[in-house]
Amino acid sequence: MFFIQSFILIILLPLLGSMVAGLGSFLIGRKGAAVITVSLMLISNVLSYIAYYYVIFKSHICYINLFT
Repeated sequence: MFFIQSFILIILLPLLGSMVAGLGSFLIGRKGAAVITVSLMLISNVLSYIAYYYVIFKSHICYINLFT
C-alpha cells in the first residue's frame, strides 16, 4: 500500500507546491512560497528515485486505477 501512495504523491506534491506558490504566496511571502515549493519538489524527487529502484531493480509491478 505504501508504494501506491508514494506513486500518487509523486504526482500530487508538485501540484500542491504550485498551488501554495500561486494562491498562498501573499500569506507566507515569496521566500516561504519558494521554500515550500522547492521542499515538495525535493520530496517528490526522492520518492521518484525510490519508485524507480523498486520498479526497475526489484521488478515491482504497480497498478493504479484512476477515476474508477
